[in-house]
Amino acid sequence: MKPIWILYVITIKNQNMFWKDHRMKRLIYIAAVAAIVLIAASWVGNLVYYHHSQLPKAIFLKHHIEEVRAPGYSFELFYLENKHEKRKLNRIIIPELPNAMITPMPERNRYTHQTMGSMMVQITDLDTSEEQTGGTEPLIIRTVQGYFSDGSMDNMDIGEIRLYTLPADNHENTIASNWSSASSDGTGLYNFLVLKKLQITGISTAYLNELGDSFSLLIDIGRKLPTGSGMPSYQSVAETPLNAAEYPISIHEGDEVSLKYHLNQPLIDASSGSADIYQLLIQLTFEPENGKSAVYSFMISQNWDLSERDVKRIVAAARGDGE
Repeated sequence: MKPIWILYVITIKNQNMFWKDHRMKRLIYIAAVAAIVLIAASWVGNLVYYHHSQLPKAIFLKHHIEEVRAPGYSFELFYLENKHEKRKLNRIIIPELPNAMITPMPERNRYTHQTMGSMMVQITDLDTSEEQTGGTEPLIIRTVQGYFSDGSMDNMDIGEIRLYTLPADNHENTIASNWSSASSDGTGLYNFLVLKKLQITGISTAYLNELGDSFSLLIDIGRKLPTGSGMPSYQSVAETPLNAAEYPISIHEGDEVSLKYHLNQPLIDASSGSADIYQLLIQLTFEPENGKSAVYSFMISQNWDLSERDVKRIVAAARGDGE
């Protein structure tokens, strides 16, 4: 009986080892399949994420720019394109300014999936002849022709550029620029001295209504105090917000006028996801006593910087995905 018992024990052990080995192989197989599924899911997830992080095509930011249409004046157009895009934007042509000097700057900033470039546009005298600039209405540019590395061309929206033909400076003997300052928080001022009695007949920018409460300007008139020798001192005699100004505003000879502004426009539009860049040309029109109407102009530029989150919102809006 002993050999039979030993054989029985050996058989049972062999069966147990078989089932243990079978279960182990099955567990290994299940683990391998699970690992493959996880890797595939991760790969698909990364592929979907990458797909949704890509712009359908290169796009310009939405510009709202006012500038003087005269030789030497310039403006800059910013665009975004995918970092690993094969079809790169090489150059642009502006049909309304066929002789402009345009300098591509392909990498002004880099983000995770995109790069920001710009096109610096300088106006030349060939695009500012009297025949071309006739009339007082501004030249308005809303699209440019974009030429790409694959030889293709697209008409690309850029927002709106307004170029003004201003009368020749005829205020040298009437007002004198004194000084100006600007801060990173969007505040600043322009200060000038009145050499002859005059009346301010208007202060304007094309985007005043569009900006609404995001832009404010205060007209501060300072009168010179009687002092002895040394630097002149001024006392504010009137402060008028631009939206409450009643024209004409009389300014005495020797007065100092400070135009204090605050431009606090959000870079990203909450409803559309577009990035709006503003550059304002403030035009102050005035009439000197016994003189012709003249224009004093100055520029206000928006301080802005695109964050990684901003770029993601722009991409989502361009794709129609929402944020």
